[in-house]
Amino acid sequence: IALAHHADDQAETVLMRILRGTSPGGLAGIPIKRSEKNVELIRPLLRTYKADILHYCNQWGLAYSQDSSNGKRTYVRNAIRLDALPYLAQFNPQLSDALVRLSELAASEDDWMERETQAAFKRCIMIGREGCQMTRKALLELHVALQRRLIKLILNHVGMETATISFDSVETIRQAVSDRASTTWSYDAGSGVKFVREYESLHFIRADWTSGGKQAEAEYSYMVTESMELLEMPLAHAQLRLDMMLPPGEDKPVDRRESWFDADLIHWPLTVRNRRPGDRMQVLGLNGTKKVQDMFVDDRIAPSQRNKLPLLVDAEDCILWIPGVRRSRFAQVTGQTKRILRIRVNFRDEW
Repeated sequence: IALAHHADDQAETVLMRILRGTSPGGLAGIPIKRSEKNVELIRPLLRTYKADILHYCNQWGLAYSQDSSNGKRTYVRNAIRLDALPYLAQFNPQLSDALVRLSELAASEDDWMERETQAAFKRCIMIGREGCQMTRKALLELHVALQRRLIKLILNHVGMETATISFDSVETIRQAVSDRASTTWSYDAGSGVKFVREYESLHFIRADWTSGGKQAEAEYSYMVTESMELLEMPLAHAQLRLDMMLPPGEDKPVDRRESWFDADLIHWPLTVRNRRPGDRMQVLGLNGTKKVQDMFVDDRIAPSQRNKLPLLVDAEDCILWIPGVRRSRFAQVTGQTKRILRIRVNFRDEW
């Protein structure tokens, strides 16, 4: 579809946007072509001024129609055309030319910035069922102009209409990523979209997920028997590998996602479950007990992950181990141990 917008329309649009407040992208004014709902719109006269079009029509005897509402100042665009532009032209007789030139410069730079933003999105963003995720470091490494554009693009990707994304919302999110901001924080960005900062992770969560998709936050419990070798835990997004072995001398667990127990001191059967209100643990190396909630905070476990993280408990519901966090003082391997139960947890991103 070819539309008849001309250069004077472009000058009016740019001035209107300046007066209302706009972004650098808004200074691009009317695009010479764009697609909307599978229809391509083109504006072949956008670089031609109205006076030149009228001159051409008069020269060749071409009839044209005049919109009867063009003279009514109740419309902002008409007031800009009839009053504002002629008044401002006193200070710059080439004002319309300058505004059109500004739109062309802004359109080129906006196109380049948009391509850079798309490249940053592909490079930095992890897309999941709940929305988008990225690291704080990845955002902070970008220029501030690119930060704003990327945040706006992410919000649009997770369901916000571009027209409803305000500068204040974008800036609130950008400031929440700074070193001075709280390390755990959430913000309702509007249209059902939620932004969550969890230490070094940034999450942009869409409305349909926040309203009912948090399957992993439900309580779960899996039994572990003495003969078991592999336990799949879909609600924990993890799997547990178990094996019995003889005392290996000076060897020890390779990292905090592996733990060894004296198999003969364990109260079987074991259970793997997520946390429950009031959970406490007798931590190895500490006197007394400590709240599981406090350990999660100390280890900077993201709030959204705390209900997913598996806890290994014995038949008396005594917490033996929180993979990746802490081990209890129970069933330690000593010189008298005859059988060692080695357990390793693998989270879904490690499979």
